[in-house]
Amino acid sequence: GKVALVTASATGIGLGISRRLAQEGATVIISSRNKANIDSAIKELQKEGLNPDGFPCHVGKKEDREKLLEYIKTKYGRLDVLVLNAAIST
Repeated sequence: GKVALVTASATGIGLGISRRLAQEGATVIISSRNKANIDSAIKELQKEGLNPDGFPCHVGKKEDREKLLEYIKTKYGRLDVLVLNAAIST
């Protein structure tokens, strides 16, 4: 029943973490810079019977982080779990 946000979670380790949290009953918000990747990850998890949510966010941009947190606050009223998976890319 927890609300969990995993940054950089549309692929790789982030997607794996999101999958596991969703399997354990959390509402997971998939976050990535690329909306197409988010949509793909959501479809993949939905095929497994999971129900993730998604929101695009570049964690290096303050305005993106603020929009993401406002979305979560408005839709869910809280954030219980935060997994910071984003890394620096050049």
